[in-house]
Amino acid sequence: MTEYSIATKNDKQEIIDLIDYVFTYDYEPHDFKNFLPKVYADEVDGLGAKHYILKEDGVIKAVVAIRTMDIVYYGLALKAGAVGSVAVHPSSRKKGYMSALMKFALEDAKKTGLQILFLSGKRQRYGHFGFENGGIVYNFTVSAANIKHALADVDVSGISYKEMTNQMENEIKIACKLHNDRHCFVKRSEDEFLRVVKSWGDKPYAIYKNGKMIGYSVGILGELVLKDESDYAAVFKKMFEGLDKTTIKVASFERGRIEFLSAFCEDYSIRHDKKLCVLDWKSVLSVLLTLKSKTVRLTDGEAAFNIDGECIGISVKNNNVTVADIDEPATALSHNSAQRMLFELDGLLGGIQYGNWFPLPFYIDHADTF
Repeated sequence: MTEYSIATKNDKQEIIDLIDYVFTYDYEPHDFKNFLPKVYADEVDGLGAKHYILKEDGVIKAVVAIRTMDIVYYGLALKAGAVGSVAVHPSSRKKGYMSALMKFALEDAKKTGLQILFLSGKRQRYGHFGFENGGIVYNFTVSAANIKHALADVDVSGISYKEMTNQMENEIKIACKLHNDRHCFVKRSEDEFLRVVKSWGDKPYAIYKNGKMIGYSVGILGELVLKDESDYAAVFKKMFEGLDKTTIKVASFERGRIEFLSAFCEDYSIRHDKKLCVLDWKSVLSVLLTLKSKTVRLTDGEAAFNIDGECIGISVKNNNVTVADIDEPATALSHNSAQRMLFELDGLLGGIQYGNWFPLPFYIDHADTF
């Protein structure tokens, strides 16, 4: 007998046992309590995400999870879901369980008001469920030679940093406030801050200038947040010490850091960041076009799209964005083709008629993914 349901906290250990086994079986040893403390740590009350499970004769054989959050871009929030822990026991594969659970999860996500989902995974595997590449990011490769020559005059004498621990309550409080004061962020509480930034083995660091905390970093030069952006060059140079080469990921709307790094980096590339699935086109278009307008002056114009029967009109005038339901002829797009058009290279190569609107700038810090 098979049964589909939403897990309760009583299923927590059985879910952890299943995903530990499946990911260890398929890849390498996994310990999800330590890899993903924000979801599976003992101190998390129940499960830190909604888990959709399938049981065979009362035993969990498959799972798909969605961790929900509000992504805030300049005061506008998108209700988002990170999809993860997708697993089917080896003995129960090729029975359609993963497909059924993904459909179950997507239907529930729509019912509960989520507006966009994202994940990391194989394109063809998840494209079947409406996920496509999206979220343009810049990857800058920086070498020790770049630092030596380009930042030779940058003074790092007052800069220091150390790993944050549970005992550093003041540093955690400062880091959490700095994070939640950003223009673009997923809100974190002080209680969960370390669990979030320690996921997948990352280490958080408190950064100091002349003994006073001025920011934090998740990993070396990962999610780097500072009170004063003018300290970025000195912090970058200090944290780079001992490295030969590294790659820095920067969101497309972080114009200042893009300009700084592009001036001396060894190399860079522009690529997508995640697989995305839009559930609420009107809200997503409105928020992300408004986000883009904060760093790029959008071309005035109008457009109309019919995405799987949903007709949406877009108007940009004097860098102000309006997105609304319409009842008039519109460019017909399927769900997946719309995502390719609006979020990835199709928007660059074929979207000239829409000026500089696309691709849309979806971004989320690595620590806030599943």
